[in-house]
Amino acid sequence: MINKYTNERTVIGELEIDNFQQYVVILPEEDVFAIQSKMLDILDELVEKYNIVYRQYVNGKYIIITNQETLTHFEKTSFKFFDKFRKANIVEGISLSASMGIGAGTSSNATLLKLAKRGLLEAQSRGGDQISVSYDTNKPVYYGSISEITRTLSKVKIKQIARTLANKLDSPQIKNVVIFGHKEADLDAVGAALITLGITQTYKVNTYIQNLTFDSTAQAVVDTLSDEYKSLFISPGKARKFISKKDTLAIIVDTSNEDEIETLGIFKHPDKENIFIFDHHRIESLSHNISKSNTYIDSSASSTSEIMSEVAQFMPKRVNLSKEIAQMGLNGIFLDTQQFHKAVSSRTFMASA
Repeated sequence: MINKYTNERTVIGELEIDNFQQYVVILPEEDVFAIQSKMLDILDELVEKYNIVYRQYVNGKYIIITNQETLTHFEKTSFKFFDKFRKANIVEGISLSASMGIGAGTSSNATLLKLAKRGLLEAQSRGGDQISVSYDTNKPVYYGSISEITRTLSKVKIKQIARTLANKLDSPQIKNVVIFGHKEADLDAVGAALITLGITQTYKVNTYIQNLTFDSTAQAVVDTLSDEYKSLFISPGKARKFISKKDTLAIIVDTSNEDEIETLGIFKHPDKENIFIFDHHRIESLSHNISKSNTYIDSSASSTSEIMSEVAQFMPKRVNLSKEIAQMGLNGIFLDTQQFHKAVSSRTFMASA
């Protein structure tokens, strides 16, 4: 009886075609329709075989309702039905993939939906092409991740967050910016922070960098910085005074983990809309209710310095980086690509140019 009850417990999933909004921008309508149709065919086949219902609530996004028995079967087979979508040769040069978050293990539908939505975001932030299964009391389990989300040259998301950041920097309500790297900052964290500084200074906003601990390589390079930049590195205590006020923008680079930041309580900022995160590392979770529009995490990027170089290119105002900052950014890319031998794409070289 208990086993039957467990098997029949509701499970909710949220599924999204990776990069779908970019496809809408760059592909002909018939190709976008073909991509959607392929996903619908796969879901319809699942409906016929298993105890599943689904609804497409936005183009490229689907809510799926099933039960624990079906989820257990999918977990045992590692969600093999996703392979049909990956192998679909619809548009030449584009490898299709999808990400999914699944909530299970509780009788609360609201909690299940929350787990599913959070799981989808985490699956996408870890690189996409995977499924995150979250039981109410356990850490998520991930399936898939055969390929990274395709990086398109449209750079739609970079443009969007560049506009969002520009609007904040243009706002008369923003008086200060504090940029945060991670503890024992490496060359990428330092390079990304300095490129971000170049961006904020273009908008003439008073800016500081909160980082006092560096690895040996980064420390040696930071020691060579001119006083103009050295003077902008501040202590955690001073940074806390700034971020306790709504008129300060907090920009976190090369990490999204609060425990890796020297300043305690950064996510207690009185206005969550004034926190931005830029990172290229896979993550385990995104918490603190930071706005998705203020978050850019791309694990297929070579480095955070590459990401910030792209953001600088797409700011509405022209960003002219000093030679010193440009060199530090290049150092960051050089380090994280192991001298351009790892995780390099055409965008890496464009960011380095």
